[in-house]
Amino acid sequence: MFLFLRILLAHFIADFPLQTKKIFDLKSRNFLGITLHAFIFLVLALLFSASYINESSIWVFILGLSVSHVVIDWMKLKITEATDTNNIWAFLLDQAVHISLIMLIFLLPASKTTRPLPLGWISGLYNSDTLTASLIGLIISTYGSSFILYYIKTTFVDRKILYRRDWDGMLERGVITLLMLGGWKFILIIPVIVAVRIFYYLSFASHPKEWSDIIKRIEPPFEYQKIKLKSYLSIDLIGSPILAVLVGIFLKNLGIFL
Repeated sequence: MFLFLRILLAHFIADFPLQTKKIFDLKSRNFLGITLHAFIFLVLALLFSASYINESSIWVFILGLSVSHVVIDWMKLKITEATDTNNIWAFLLDQAVHISLIMLIFLLPASKTTRPLPLGWISGLYNSDTLTASLIGLIISTYGSSFILYYIKTTFVDRKILYRRDWDGMLERGVITLLMLGGWKFILIIPVIVAVRIFYYLSFASHPKEWSDIIKRIEPPFEYQKIKLKSYLSIDLIGSPILAVLVGIFLKNLGIFL
């Protein structure tokens, strides 16, 4: 589990925080973007596997994962171009395939050993499974859920919506996930966090421009556009905290948190 968690963290960092809009757009257009994305994962995975430097099987496995990353993303790009389908199901399937391939590391004998780094306080951060799992959870809750909410909206509400990182929602989800890990007395604060985000979302965020773009569209009729807008708001304001709570529950049930 020690090495698996660190390679999984490398995957999520490469797929979400380090997949900037420029890389995302480039990856969605050609092979160069896909290769760059896979290279970022390769570097992170090798870095996070530093304590296994003497195990050639681990390094070969990570290289194989990087190559598979290129193949999977290239196939996804071609299928999307051919079928014009880039929805929540494709996104979840893509993540499931990547994670399933990473899980194959359990077949390697070297991965079954825990190999901490003896580098003072830095090794304390690297060696902590609790910290590693927390970072994975926070990335899924913030950046990952931003993609999930986007694909839910494009799948069920409006295919013309462009992806943007919902920074206010990401902050909300990150705080809620941390509160979930803190225990029951902190969970009581969650409704306050949700209320603050709703007030900000409806009052000061840049979201009104997006709502206006939806309503101003000529086709279909105006009433239908209003229904789409309500669905859009519901996904952002209800789906966001629900995803954060689910991530928190999952982390608590891993058994490595007090």
